[in-house]
Amino acid sequence: MRHRNKKDHSKLILAFTLAIMLLIVIVWWLPQIITYIIIPRHMFNETCSKEEIVTSDSLNLIKIKNLLTQEECDALIMAALDNGLEQSKVQSIQDPTSRTSYSTWLKKSDENVEYSQLSSAISKIYTELEDVTHRDINYMEDLNIIHYNIGQGFGDHKDMFQEGSMEQKVANGGQRIVSAVFFLNDVEEGGELFFKNRELMLKPVIGDGLVWMNAENDDNAVHASLPVKQGNKWVAVTWVRNKLVP
Repeated sequence: MRHRNKKDHSKLILAFTLAIMLLIVIVWWLPQIITYIIIPRHMFNETCSKEEIVTSDSLNLIKIKNLLTQEECDALIMAALDNGLEQSKVQSIQDPTSRTSYSTWLKKSDENVEYSQLSSAISKIYTELEDVTHRDINYMEDLNIIHYNIGQGFGDHKDMFQEGSMEQKVANGGQRIVSAVFFLNDVEEGGELFFKNRELMLKPVIGDGLVWMNAENDDNAVHASLPVKQGNKWVAVTWVRNKLVP
């Protein structure tokens, strides 16, 4: 009898342990299941499409075409101007003269914002990134809106937090494993995104986006925003991290 009780007790402990493990898995994956299955993709823009540009290495560069409309791009630019632009910053170990643009931040979500071209644009960007990266919005940073005038650009750099810089940010929010850039206007001349180690130059096209992977000890993701020669350039940029963003 005692032997049977011990056996039954062991079975109960095993069943309880398995139930707890199953519950953890469900809690962890449920938000992503809702995001990727229940919510329809491209619910705002049925003309959006993806093109894989580089898939042979760690860069894994994808172009997202026609994601944003002209009106949505204009709304992001107007919101940035309303916020006020400041000199763009670099990581502490980077040369501050390598980046000459001006920028501001827009919140990735705001429950108080009524439906508008602005909220539509922000929703599209993050919904698309959830689809592409299989990470929910809580792993993503706010939206950095950047403006380049003639002669302004950003030299060769990596988006990942470099060793010895931004230690606090890395500890709190993890590493930038994915970068995303969305073009908010056409540039008359210059302003291309250039990946030197891939000899790949990509011209800004309004409404399109580029998404790529960042990897440790890998220079494939080294890129530059080439100086604008004519006109000006507006982009919306965000990053996906490997940990929840605080």
